[in-house]
This record gives sequence, C-alpha cells and structure tokens, in this order.
Amino acid sequence: LVCLGAYDAVSVRIDEVRRERRSAILGLTGLILCAILTADVALAVGSKLHYSVDVLLAIPLTFLVYGNPAIAMCAREWAERDTDRRPVSMNGHTFEPDLGMVAVEPCCFPFGKMAGKYFLRQREVSSESQRFRWTEDQQRVFRQKKVEMTGKLEAMRRRCSTLADSLEAQRDAAQRWLLERQQELDKKLEDAKAEQDQQISDQQERLDGELKALEVWKSAAKQAET
Repeated sequence: LVCLGAYDAVSVRIDEVRRERRSAILGLTGLILCAILTADVALAVGSKLHYSVDVLLAIPLTFLVYGNPAIAMCAREWAERDTDRRPVSMNGHTFEPDLGMVAVEPCCFPFGKMAGKYFLRQREVSSESQRFRWTEDQQRVFRQKKVEMTGKLEAMRRRCSTLADSLEAQRDAAQRWLLERQQELDKKLEDAKAEQDQQISDQQERLDGELKALEVWKSAAKQAET
C-alpha cells in the first residue's frame, strides 16, 4: 500500500510535466518501488515470520483494496469533508463533483493495459431505464437483427468485390484499347513518313534528271554556236 500510494503521489505531482519526462520519472519511480517491495518480500519470507503464501496473497489483496471504489469514496469524503463540493457550471453545462478517484497502476497484473485514473461520478437513473430489462425475447430479437445485419454486410461486401472486379476489368480493357490505338497511330505515322520520304526522293531524282538534261542542252548549244 505504501508503494502504491507513493507511486500515485508522484504521478499526481508531475501531471503538468511533458509526456516524455513524465514517462521517464514514473518508470524510474516504479523501478525503485519494485526494488523496495521485492526486498521487503524477501526479508519477510527469510525472517520466517510469514509464510510464502501469506506474502503472495497480500500482493493481489493490496491491489484490490487500493483500487476499491468504496474505499476511494470514503477517502474522498474524509479528505474533503470541509470542502464545498457543489456542482460547477461552465458554458451552460453543470458538472457534478467527483465522488472519488480509483487509480489502476501499471503493475496491477493482469490489468496493466487498463492503467490510469478513473473518476467516480453519480448519475441518476430514469424510470424508463429502470423499466428496461434484457430479457430472452430481446436477446432473440437482437440475435435476429445481428444475423440480418451480418447478411446485409456480407451481401454489400460481395457486391463491392464484384464492382471492384468489374472496374478492374474495364480499366484493363481501356488500357488495351489505348495501347492498340497508340500502336495504330504510330504505324500510320510511320507509313505517312515513309510515303513522304519516297515522294521527296522521287522529286529529288526527277529534279536531278532535269538538271542533267539542262546541262546537256547548254553544252550542245555552246557547241552549235562555235
């Protein structure tokens, strides 16, 4: 109990510390307190004043006592018996004071994942909620609705899977069509370029022939003048 109280006191004092430093401080405090507790258990067992079973039972009983909501409420009443605990109004909302706080420490095996502080608050139960009872008929209706919802979800999952497959097939078909059109356009472009190159080559050959004929005619004309 002393170790748990010390750990809780340190945790309360460093609430405003940064998370990294807070984790480091709590970890170091936990190691020191665990070492003290281990030494105390070893001395108690070694002194032959206690049985091992007594010590082993004392540890879980300590966790149960320290985390008991009734004890937490009594401790809050005793510690704040002279404190004004009226409801607090803020932003149009009224907040009732806490009845107590229960701390679950990380060493509380097997509830280490639930470690933290839990505040006890009073809540009025309406007459409608008091009349509600979880009967066999309601349980049967709930199971039927659960089966129906499960079937609907499964049908929606299959439909989504079918739509996904259809979209994938359409995407593949569109990609194939684009590839075919691209190949067709590339082929047409190559054919047009080859035809144009052929026409240019034919025109060049004809021009060369006409130039040669002109040179021959010029040379013949010069010979005739001489």
